[in-house]
Amino acid sequence: MAQDPSDGIDQELLNHAHLISANHYADQARVDLNQVTKWLMAAPQVAKDKAPFFWTYLDRPRDGQVYLTWQPLKRLGTNFASDGMIWGPEQYHRQDVGNGLSLEIHYVKSGFVPGEQVAMHARRRFRLVPSQTGVMNAPQPDISLWIVHYGPSDPPDRVPVNLIPVSQETQHIMATRNHLQNHGVFRSRWPIPQPVLKVAAAANKRRHRHRHSSISRL
Repeated sequence: MAQDPSDGIDQELLNHAHLISANHYADQARVDLNQVTKWLMAAPQVAKDKAPFFWTYLDRPRDGQVYLTWQPLKRLGTNFASDGMIWGPEQYHRQDVGNGLSLEIHYVKSGFVPGEQVAMHARRRFRLVPSQTGVMNAPQPDISLWIVHYGPSDPPDRVPVNLIPVSQETQHIMATRNHLQNHGVFRSRWPIPQPVLKVAAAANKRRHRHRHSSISRL
């Protein structure tokens, strides 16, 4: 993926769109870090030869689901696009896995679907990066390829949803997501070809221009 696949996608839509591999991973409540490392080592070959990637929207993934995703680092950094859930703070860990590589783990221990009373879901995102101690002839990982796993949160981390802080940014993201869903810009769980995203982005820009012009006339 030498060319940035997110080129041409409106920034507001990119905050909600995911580029996901069609490669299937069996559901599992927990993932083993050794297995995750193997998946990520194989990910560049999967992306090249085995399974295509497609743009789609995630809508409240069920516990156990595993995805191979491509992250638009130049535009979103390591921030994950919306998935229809509200999450607590994300934690970061880094673990050496040998051969000049480290496994990054971005972990949210508590999250909930709007309408639930208890935050009982967890999300872990993994990628391989070069280790901080250089190793000669170490493999060069694709740092844009991530494994994302949804699972049940650990019992001590299950808390009432009113204990999960909801920032203004999260409120804005959820409001924008609801607006896009209500106006048919995307349908949950349906692959969306990139040209459709471009058309939707153009429509979204026209909506903003109309809103700003209306404000200027007030």
